[in-house]
Amino acid sequence: MPVIVYCSNCGKEIRRTPALVKKNRTGRFFCNQDCTNAWWEKNGGYANTGCPGCGSHDVTQISRVTGYLQEVSGWNAGKQQELKDRQRYDATTGEQVMR
Repeated sequence: MPVIVYCSNCGKEIRRTPALVKKNRTGRFFCNQDCTNAWWEKNGGYANTGCPGCGSHDVTQISRVTGYLQEVSGWNAGKQQELKDRQRYDATTGEQVMR
């Protein structure tokens, strides 16, 4: 049975499995990648707020846009813009989600 949580950015009700909720050490949930990015931009990411699990400020943002995980800080301006411009879709409905 899913657990109801709320997006940390927009407040939208979202459902997650109990195992995922229990495993989540941050207490933050996001309904899509745009909300995740918006929240981190507003709050300065882990670099400013620190890791919610251990408090460390030595944290690096990584993404898989290029086909494998790597640090976003090492990307050129074009690849970083590609990440921002990427359109996202709901996996269950196939509908485009917030831009």
